[in-house]
Amino acid sequence: MRVEALGALNATWDFHGTSLRVATQPQMIAMLATHASGELFSSRLLRLVELVLVIRKDDERDPLDWAAVTEHLRSANALRFAYPAFTLVERLAPGTIDERALGARRCCTMRGARSRRMGCGGLGQRGRDMPA
Repeated sequence: MRVEALGALNATWDFHGTSLRVATQPQMIAMLATHASGELFSSRLLRLVELVLVIRKDDERDPLDWAAVTEHLRSANALRFAYPAFTLVERLAPGTIDERALGARRCCTMRGARSRRMGCGGLGQRGRDMPA
C-alpha cells in the first residue's frame, strides 16, 4: 500500500481561526476505510459510524463517485485494505456502500479477511481465528 497516495490533504478548513489541512473525496473515504480496517481485532464502532456519516453527508451534497473512490484506492494499492471496513459499514447501515464498488474491493481482498472476519461467526466473536 502506498500510504502517501492515500492521504492527500488537499483542502483547508478554518477551525476557530486556525487553518487545518483536510482531505476531500475520494481521499477522505479511502483514508477512513483503511484506518477502520486496520482495527479489526479491536474494532471500534466509532470508526464505522464515522465512515457511514461521512459517506451519507457527502452523498447528500453531491452523489459520490464510487468509481473514483475505487480508482483512488487501486492507485494506492489499498483496495484490499478498505474491503473489511466497507463490508462492516454495509452490514451496519445497508445501502451505504455501492454494490459494484464493494464487489470490486472484494476481488482484491485477502481471503482470510473475507472468510473468517467477514463471514460466518462475524466480527467480535472469540474463536480459533480471533485472539483472546
